[in-house]
Amino acid sequence: MRKLTVGGMIESKGLTLIRVMGVPDRPGIAGKLFRHLATLRVNVEFISSATDLLGTANLILCVNSEAGSRLEDELEGLRACVDAGRVDSLGDVATIGVYGPHFRETPDVAAQLFSCLAEKEIQVLGVSTSISTVACLVRGSELQSARDAICCVFALP
Repeated sequence: MRKLTVGGMIESKGLTLIRVMGVPDRPGIAGKLFRHLATLRVNVEFISSATDLLGTANLILCVNSEAGSRLEDELEGLRACVDAGRVDSLGDVATIGVYGPHFRETPDVAAQLFSCLAEKEIQVLGVSTSISTVACLVRGSELQSARDAICCVFALP
């Protein structure tokens, strides 16, 4: 099987996943949440959001584990800040993915990435993309297996 050529692999470990669920879907909510996190001196490394069938927004973000520990006491404050239905966290998370440069011209990148992770029974906890990157969240304990799976499918420099 011919490997799909990409520019490289990216990863970041030692993260805490924060899920802000059931947020009213209206302008300004994301700005309010991230402004609140900025006042707490928390840098966000991963952001993904979607609106569900109920018309509420669900935001997934990752912060480094030190900030995640500090936020444990702030989850209720985050919930109240944006009137979320629920806010929770999960420690020992990592991001892993591949980057371009020409993903607009390569339709198979996401399919290959998620298929190779599924073959190793690695649960994807979240997804974030850009023009040249497809990244996902996995449990920290599965990072090496995810790395190995990606190396089997993609030709890395």
